[in-house]
Amino acid sequence: MSKIYDIQNISVAWSIALGNFAGVAGVAFILGTFVLGGGFGFGFIVTMIILAGIQSRYIFQANRRYYIDVDEGIMTFPKSGTEYSSSEMMRLVPYWDLMKTQTITIGSIEDVLVDTKRWTTKDKDSESGNVKTTKHVVYNLAISGSFGTSKFKFKSGEKRDEISHAICDAVKQVTGKELSCKDDWRTETFGQAADSMMNNF
Repeated sequence: MSKIYDIQNISVAWSIALGNFAGVAGVAFILGTFVLGGGFGFGFIVTMIILAGIQSRYIFQANRRYYIDVDEGIMTFPKSGTEYSSSEMMRLVPYWDLMKTQTITIGSIEDVLVDTKRWTTKDKDSESGNVKTTKHVVYNLAISGSFGTSKFKFKSGEKRDEISHAICDAVKQVTGKELSCKDDWRTETFGQAADSMMNNF
């Protein structure tokens, strides 16, 4: 019997898809209302909202699933995790890749990095003078190999760990190599976290 991991990451996929829909619809409303105006502007808004809905559906489908087939020796995952060059970012390649998946061979995976970043921010209320402390956490997963490096963020540590352990297990079965899936989490200051997040763009 073939061994297949088919792991769904619905919450993140919805966040990306809804964010895209809201962004495209918002830009369409501004252009249609304040630039084009009239009946043509209204038609433009309606058309763009429909297109945004269709596009966001593709984005959701592409980002919801991590599929590993051990017998076939392949893994499929969202292409949105790919690291991009400056020229690719200027050409909006990361945006269009939100609608795509990437398939690699399990044997091409050389390393898996599991990382959790935690930090806190403090905001002072201008009226009461009270200081509000907010805790933040991001669950990261990165895989690298001959295909390059792909990085993913998760809302749930359990979901991230489920996927990372599936990858490590698949690599061990296919190549015999044991990769570390240990979570190297650390607490950061806001400045360190901001620098780290900026480096991911």
